[in-house]
Amino acid sequence: MATSLNCALHEVGLRLETEGKEFLSFARQYLRPLQARDGIHPTIEVRLEWGRRLPPTDLEPLGRRVWIGDGRLRLSEIRPVPGLELEMEWGQASLQIHAAYRWPTRRARWLARFSWAARARLYVPLLYYLVYFPLGWWMERERGWSLIHAAGLADGEEGVVLTGLPGCGKSTFVWAALTLPGWRVLSDNLLFTDGHLVWACPEPLHVDRQAQELSGGSPEGVRSAGRTFSHHREDFEPEPHRQAEITRPRKLIFLQRGREGRIRRLEESDALCRLWVGDLHAQEWLAYQECATAVHHLIPEVGNPLWRWVNLQGLATLPSYEVTLGKGDDLVEAVRQALERTERDG
Repeated sequence: MATSLNCALHEVGLRLETEGKEFLSFARQYLRPLQARDGIHPTIEVRLEWGRRLPPTDLEPLGRRVWIGDGRLRLSEIRPVPGLELEMEWGQASLQIHAAYRWPTRRARWLARFSWAARARLYVPLLYYLVYFPLGWWMERERGWSLIHAAGLADGEEGVVLTGLPGCGKSTFVWAALTLPGWRVLSDNLLFTDGHLVWACPEPLHVDRQAQELSGGSPEGVRSAGRTFSHHREDFEPEPHRQAEITRPRKLIFLQRGREGRIRRLEESDALCRLWVGDLHAQEWLAYQECATAVHHLIPEVGNPLWRWVNLQGLATLPSYEVTLGKGDDLVEAVRQALERTERDG
């Protein structure tokens, strides 16, 4: 018998229905920040079938992996998650998604049968395609927001956007900032923006052991989720008073790692180019955009590069800084100095 999970992000409800009990249990834990409040009805309905393929389609092939027609779109191959297929039907006020997953090889099925780690490595990408990405497409169409690879911090009603290449230290910076009074996290991996404000796309914080030790342990109001993520990072969940949903950023910080810590001001044109190309290095954002560009043929507002450019232009007008985190620096003190120095210079 199928079971379901209701969640919501910025007042947009989504219902995920599947017969996979273990996957659904994992989803309930991972999507805890997205738990739906009473009164929010699902705008997006997602149904996932296990061990099957989608039935034959009467849609016309738009390309090698994309089929379209009659208000529907099918993605017959999802390259980052082999074995996953998606078909969507977009109405005026709702989005219906029918998904199917089948292990792509006997070896993959055998590994997943005996290895929880192998199943968990599948479950997280599935949640991106079945929950986060559909919510992102809806935000693009209905609100004109763009998804960016960045982290967000809030201090009162204003905040900071942190960006840079994968592994640059966004999660580490957020973790250390949460040890300082007054700071709250939006999210440490993906954000939505309209060029003026930023909204959270919350997931668990993924923090490695070194960052925890350099920060002196866990910040107040942040608890362990009891599981590990990729690259030997541990998952943590901020309590509600350490979580923010929206902020008006007052500066941009482009993070990188180096032998010595330093801070320098960036020109607006440099900040805009870095924002644009920085997304292209992020695996999650690339996966999102690959699907969004296919959905664009059905819903032109989704995956529109011109609108993304306008939104990034808005962010790039903020005072922007390149911040290098030095190897072996006192992490909390380095973050404190970066926040204070950029505030003075701005």
